[in-house]
Amino acid sequence: YNPLTMDQLYDYVVNGAAVPEKPVVLTFDDGYADTYSIVYPIMKEYGFAATVFINPGDVGTRLTWDQIREMHKNGITISNHGFQHIEMGQLSEAKQIENITKAQEALAKEV
Repeated sequence: YNPLTMDQLYDYVVNGAAVPEKPVVLTFDDGYADTYSIVYPIMKEYGFAATVFINPGDVGTRLTWDQIREMHKNGITISNHGFQHIEMGQLSEAKQIENITKAQEALAKEV
């Protein structure tokens, strides 16, 4: 199998870019501690691309910013999963935008 980055997947879907045989996209939600302790070493050992979706409001209870920065520095894509892990469908549109924007600002600052 050949792991793709999210950018490669986007380029394939939107622009029809070529992808390798047996493509796969590896994503991990919520930034749990085992993403760093178990998943990350395997991705690093095999040079696999992966994306970890982080809730910045939960950093410190699952992963630390130092762990997140290390993964990013070593090829793991870090993406926005909302500031806190809450049911977005229960929020007003304004609160949804606020939650996503706050997360994006935190990721831009820390990563």
